[in-house]
Amino acid sequence: MLTDLRIVLPNRPGAVTQLCEALGAAGINIEGICGDLRPGERWGYIHIAVEDPDKATTLIEGAGYEITASRRVDLVTIEDKPGEFARVLREYSANDRNIDVVYVASNNRLVISTDEMLDRRVGVNIQDART
Repeated sequence: MLTDLRIVLPNRPGAVTQLCEALGAAGINIEGICGDLRPGERWGYIHIAVEDPDKATTLIEGAGYEITASRRVDLVTIEDKPGEFARVLREYSANDRNIDVVYVASNNRLVISTDEMLDRRVGVNIQDART
């Protein structure tokens, strides 16, 4: 089951690289990734879509990072043409489904999650994260 993990990372050079290298070394493929790392902020957020969320969670939290949300996601193949995002998203809104996460994945795919897909959880506290 494809799952999006929202991870809090320190905003410093190499943090995202280290996370991606650790996941790759563990044999975990990142199907999609997006981030919000703002200049001047000490922490940022990364979303990754993975097929093995339990293994990824163990690795990420073992490294001292906090996962603030875990959610099942849809992975939709799209065409690379104007209006395609709107066409796919319209299907969700037509069914009264509120999209709360959306980003582009590799190979012309779209990662989409809705409110009902969120699995509320408590992870490692950010104060305990290794810097």
